[in-house]
Amino acid sequence: NYPTISWLEAAGISVFPGAAIWFANAARVLRKKLTARDRIIQEQIAFVDIRHEELREAYLVQQQAAVDLKRRIGQLTLLYQTGIIVSSTLDRETLINTALTTIRHNLHFDRVMLSFYDQDNKVSYDARLVGVPDEIATFARSLNTPVTDPSSIEGQLLLEGTPILIKDIRKVWDRLHPLSQQLASVTHARSIIVVPLKVQNRIIGSLTVDRLQDNALNEEDLDVMVTVANQLAIALQHAAAYQEIEELNLGLERKVHERT
Repeated sequence: NYPTISWLEAAGISVFPGAAIWFANAARVLRKKLTARDRIIQEQIAFVDIRHEELREAYLVQQQAAVDLKRRIGQLTLLYQTGIIVSSTLDRETLINTALTTIRHNLHFDRVMLSFYDQDNKVSYDARLVGVPDEIATFARSLNTPVTDPSSIEGQLLLEGTPILIKDIRKVWDRLHPLSQQLASVTHARSIIVVPLKVQNRIIGSLTVDRLQDNALNEEDLDVMVTVANQLAIALQHAAAYQEIEELNLGLERKVHERT
């Protein structure tokens, strides 16, 4: 005996395979549509990411350009003000103090130091250092550093007359004189530039600038400091000549006074 079913149940059973096929096709079409939509969304996200990166890079370039422009304006301002200082004073101490302060302020250095050089005795002496506590400035001024080794940093600077950019002073530590090492230690120097002060191929001293961060100085800073050093050397020479004339005049006045 076989079970009997109603005609309604038979109709439902006969329709089921077709419905299943229809639902399967509908699901497949829906999956294709969802896949296509997901692909479009991913493409849009990728495009947005690329565009965002392009805009970010463009912004960074613009910011760097603004920084470079600001730095260049500072450099040009420094050169202009240094020129004014050169032509406006013949007093040696006023010249030194004003020049060092101007260099430090306009180019945003942490410290600036001017040292004199005795070419006959091969000694660097009477350093003037701004941007440090008074006791460190006094210590720097008390140093008399012999310069005899051409391969040392001091020799390369004062014997050879070569401007030097040191991005990390720790890498040239063994080429520094022990007294220079002491000064670098107490000032925590990291990145420095040292340039000679020359007058008619004669070296009368050196100019040093530094920033406390590693690798904080570059070739552009070096070029600017060479220009500044040339101006300052001429100004110091003029001030020295003026002082000699003043002393000579005072001597003559004393002699005249004594005779009269």
